[in-house]
Amino acid sequence: MRPAGTCRIDQLRQTRRPLSPVGNSCSADQQLAGPGQSHQPGIFGRLLDVHVDGKSHTVLTRDIQFHPVTDNIMHMDFLRVSASAKVAVAVAVEFINEDDCPGLKIGGVLNVVRYEVELLCPATDIPEKITVDLDGLKIGDSVHISTIELPEGVTPTITDRDFTVATIASPGGGVKNEDDDSAEGATD
Repeated sequence: MRPAGTCRIDQLRQTRRPLSPVGNSCSADQQLAGPGQSHQPGIFGRLLDVHVDGKSHTVLTRDIQFHPVTDNIMHMDFLRVSASAKVAVAVAVEFINEDDCPGLKIGGVLNVVRYEVELLCPATDIPEKITVDLDGLKIGDSVHISTIELPEGVTPTITDRDFTVATIASPGGGVKNEDDDSAEGATD
């Protein structure tokens, strides 16, 4: 048994910089993520160029392991990708026009079912986020993946059903849409 600290990997760990396996190599030659960058949304959907043994590799971050006390990066896993590859990536969902949503104006609640949607994208064209427009939605309306405009070449990984991304729900107090109120008034 050899003494601790004599292996190349042990020597790299002692530098206190994150290790970056790409293939069978490890490199601590460059700062992979600055303070706070690894906690930013979208880090797993961003292409990085990692240099190992004098060669540049285009990679996606697949996993980050943090020290339990200091929160420093201890280890990162990467997926090497080519320009023609398609990759499955979780992409954040952004909701816009909440002020123009009739269902929210009268007290409805935006019930977000999926904050991220897993999409199959070209490796060189990964969207930073997908945008859902809430303009015109009423209480009881649902936003399904089929109603969201996705960039060209991007498809959801779930293809067997039209899944729900968000709904406009009643807050529980029996709030009705304005159209429902006017329709009831006309029949009285």
